[in-house]
Amino acid sequence: MEDVSIFVKIGNKILNLIILVFVLLTLFYAGYVRWYSKLEAKGGKLEKEIINLKPVGADDSSDRFAALKEINEDVVGWISIDDTVIDYPVVKGKNNTEYTNKDIYGEFTIGGSIYLDSRDKSDFSYSYNVIYGKNYSNGKMLGDLDKYLDEEYLKAHRTGTLYTEGKEYKLKVVASLRMNSENKEFLKAYDVTEADMERKILDLKDVAICMIDKGIKQSDKVLCITNYIPNESGESVAVICVLN
Repeated sequence: MEDVSIFVKIGNKILNLIILVFVLLTLFYAGYVRWYSKLEAKGGKLEKEIINLKPVGADDSSDRFAALKEINEDVVGWISIDDTVIDYPVVKGKNNTEYTNKDIYGEFTIGGSIYLDSRDKSDFSYSYNVIYGKNYSNGKMLGDLDKYLDEEYLKAHRTGTLYTEGKEYKLKVVASLRMNSENKEFLKAYDVTEADMERKILDLKDVAICMIDKGIKQSDKVLCITNYIPNESGESVAVICVLN
């Protein structure tokens, strides 16, 4: 009987320990969910300080960019697509992972920032440029990008503006496509040769979900906007724009 009593005590201690661990894990998980939910709810929302610095034309962009660069010297542009939620400053990091989870203030955020490919030139002077960003579940950042797989939506939301320091580009969306391992060539922007551009022109005709105005041509300055994030799972989309 004494041996049985010892085993019962040991069993009770083990059971109490298991219950304690379960309770602690539950509390930890609940805290994590609340923390994550707050970050996600806040994500993609620009502070009024930043919104007020959005360029409104080439003439006043220099002063506004100077103020934006005081907040973050990595700011290289501001992209806005008419009648969508896409209306954000563009940064450029040291690599293509720096801003996947960092906002314009340099603070951690789940959705990161909208950023130019680190191998592109900060003034968007390449003939082909790529901007990355995430879809937020609250619809912010590049949350409207998936809608461009619908041709009617694309036709109704084609225009926008890309502001750079001292220059203003009018953009027009001409195509949309699903990003996958087979068409990552559309993410190569730096050092694009005439042959590279010709291949993109031909391949776009094959892989585009929607395409109008015959897509792009050799003489165009092109901007690819995508919610494809390297090393992250999930379906992604890219829209191809012409800059003028």
